[in-house]
Amino acid sequence: SLQQLEVLELSNNLLFGSIPLLLQLNELNIGSNFMSGSIATRIGLMTRLEVLDVSNNLLIGTVPSELGELSKLESLHMNINGITGVLPPTMTNLTKLETLDITRNSIIGTLPANIHLMERLEVLGLSFNSINGSLPAKLSTMSNLKILNLGTNEITGTLPEDLHLMERLEILGLSFNSIIGTLPEKVSLMSNLKTLDLVRNEIT
Repeated sequence: SLQQLEVLELSNNLLFGSIPLLLQLNELNIGSNFMSGSIATRIGLMTRLEVLDVSNNLLIGTVPSELGELSKLESLHMNINGITGVLPPTMTNLTKLETLDITRNSIIGTLPANIHLMERLEVLGLSFNSINGSLPAKLSTMSNLKILNLGTNEITGTLPEDLHLMERLEILGLSFNSIIGTLPEKVSLMSNLKTLDLVRNEIT
C-alpha cells in the first residue's frame, strides 16, 4: 500500500479521476493532467504535505476549509482549474506557506482580512479570478513578499499608503481592477521593485 512513499510526482500525464489521498506524502504533484471533481475535505488529513501541486487540471468546487490543517505546507499550486467560492479564513493558518498560486480560477469574495498572518509568503498569485473588495489593511506588513499578482479581478479602494514597507517586493501586478486614488509617494522607496503594473484602473 505504498506506506513508505513520501514523494509522488505525476505531472504532465493523461491521468484522470480524483486527487489521491496518501496520508504519508510530503510532496504531491499531479499538475497538468485531467484530474476532476472537487478537492475533498479529507485533504486535511494529509498533514505531512509540504508541497501540493494540482495546477492545470479540471478541478471544480470550492477550496475546503480543511486545507488550513496542512500546517507544514510550503508550496500550494491550484492555478488553472475551475475552482469557485471564497478563500476560507482557515487559509491563513498556513503560516509556513511560501508560494500560493490560485491564478485563473473563479474565486470570489474578498481577500482574507488576516492574510498577513501568512508571514513567510513570498509569492501570492490570484490573478484572473473575481476577487472583490479592497486590499486588506495589513497587506503591507507582509515583508517577505516578492511577487504579488492580483491582476484581472474586481478589487476596489485605494493603494495602501504604507505599500513601501514591502521592501522585498519585485513584482506588483494589479492591472484590470477598479482601484482609485493616487499612487503613494513612497512607492519610490521600493528599491527592489522591478515591475509595477496598474494598467486599466482608475488611478489619478
